[in-house]
Amino acid sequence: MLTVILIAWKGDCIMELGAIISEKRKQAGLTIDELAAKSGVPKGTLNKIINGYTRDPQIETVKSIARALNCTLEDFDDSPRVRTLSQEEYLLIQQYRLLDSIGQEIVQFIIKKELERAEKLGIAKPNVPTITFAELYQNHNP
Repeated sequence: MLTVILIAWKGDCIMELGAIISEKRKQAGLTIDELAAKSGVPKGTLNKIINGYTRDPQIETVKSIARALNCTLEDFDDSPRVRTLSQEEYLLIQQYRLLDSIGQEIVQFIIKKELERAEKLGIAKPNVPTITFAELYQNHNP
């Protein structure tokens, strides 16, 4: 097995808690008001966390937000993640990198359609953190 370090990057810096919560809120299709109601965390407190004014919120507050977003506290941890890739996965990444932009777009399209099909059949894995090949390529090949 090969070990690859994947980091939650946004631009040139590691994502902070507020940015991670904001991204997960959008992925869940929730407004700030809806997240506040679902989590029991006041909207003002959520805004302060999301906008970075509250750097170290209470753990119970973060737990409430995580539960409302169907996440774990670990999902909010922006420290580097170590993930193991199989030889096959590593080979696919290497082959993808050899493609030109049109070939990469075709692969991304096929993956997107296959995931949509799997979701319709109920065989997709919900809430599994993913990174697109393009993101992997961009983040690890500046």
